[in-house]
Amino acid sequence: MKAENYGILVLYVAMVFIIFGLNLPLPQDDLMRDIVAGSYNYDYANLYVYAPLMAKYNQYILFDVILHHLSLLTNHVITAHIIQLICMLFFITPCLIILNKLIKPSVDKPLWIAILLMLLLNNFTTLRFVLGRPEMFFSCWVLWGIVTKDTRIAKVFWFLIGLTLIPFYWLAFFYVPAVFVAFNHRSTKLSFTILYIVLTVVFWQWYSHGQWLASVLDLKKMYLNRLAVVGENKTILIVLLSPITSMGFIFYVYLHRDKLNQLLKELKCFRINHISVDLQNNVRTVFNCIFSNSLTTVFTLLLVFFCSINMIRYAAIISALFVFILAIEINRHDIKIPQLLRYAVLCLAIYLPMAVDNYRMIPKFTLPVNSIVLGTSQSNYYVPFYSPNIKIAPAMEIGANVQDIQIMMKSIDIDGSVSCTLLKKYHFDYLVERNLTQIPSCLKIYQIQKGWRAWRVIN
Repeated sequence: MKAENYGILVLYVAMVFIIFGLNLPLPQDDLMRDIVAGSYNYDYANLYVYAPLMAKYNQYILFDVILHHLSLLTNHVITAHIIQLICMLFFITPCLIILNKLIKPSVDKPLWIAILLMLLLNNFTTLRFVLGRPEMFFSCWVLWGIVTKDTRIAKVFWFLIGLTLIPFYWLAFFYVPAVFVAFNHRSTKLSFTILYIVLTVVFWQWYSHGQWLASVLDLKKMYLNRLAVVGENKTILIVLLSPITSMGFIFYVYLHRDKLNQLLKELKCFRINHISVDLQNNVRTVFNCIFSNSLTTVFTLLLVFFCSINMIRYAAIISALFVFILAIEINRHDIKIPQLLRYAVLCLAIYLPMAVDNYRMIPKFTLPVNSIVLGTSQSNYYVPFYSPNIKIAPAMEIGANVQDIQIMMKSIDIDGSVSCTLLKKYHFDYLVERNLTQIPSCLKIYQIQKGWRAWRVIN
């Protein structure tokens, strides 16, 4: 294998970390809240106001405890970067291991791994690194489950880590399919899957004093109470808006063009009376497929599951699973990389990491202790990070807030105006925003930072 091909792969991975290190982006939402949770006794009711539907228990308790003690050893900013770096390392490493296993030895192998990593580390995936949420730790855990699938001792250790992660995230059961595919025998698949679900339910019901199940059922109530769309819940199809991911999808479809043509021909000849016969013939096949241990089946089952949730928050794990399936197809078709394309890959290795647009500046306002603050455009995360011992609205789940708070946010961000009557009704001392175009008489400028403004509410 040519050394320069490995050099391109190493160069690309190095550039990803170098560009991150040069920018050192701060997270834009939940991680900032999790880091300061310990200062509010891990009770978000001490931080967020006017959110009657907010859970009455901490839904990220162990994650918050670890972050609090880590921040005591370092500081808030360093803690955020440590978590981001952990997410990057523990996500990229298993992906490299899996891709190295999937792609057969050849001169082009390191180049294919580099190209697939470029497809994997799209803007949506790198955003998950920056945000550093508990979901990202679970995504890493899923990938390591695939790595340890054929090693008994490592797999047991992996399962124990999964049990440790349960207190990280109140919706840990969403990741239980990883347990099902990680084990090889049908009995162990079912027993460990059930065990993980039971332990998740038992822990969260115990810790929440019986409120966990009710809070899961309240998700629909909060959804109906929202006046705005939550970015994290947008459709996963947004991933296709990225040029590199859309090209990867088109390439995959191209590799399956013959199968797609055959499928279209079969659909044209389809007859309703074939349904019952086909179902009888295929139920057993599907059942056997679900319990199959082939990597293609494992990747496909996990991909179908996470895609079925249809939320952009799962972009990282979905991207990884798609890349693995694409790697299998590249192997199957034995595709060679032309010499000219090698130079294109070299250019991409240098410039793609520079094109990441998730490294944004955030305001660092310091507001007086015990202030009640209205923060728009995610400043409800930024302000507590730099201003200790305050109260702020809205809460992290927009649907948990009273509708007046949501109305004010919508008015500020869309109409560029705010009601003094509502600001005073809810006793706000400060407003942090970046979209006001009509300044009411009850606001007096307090601080300005890079497009952001902190206003003091006056009588």
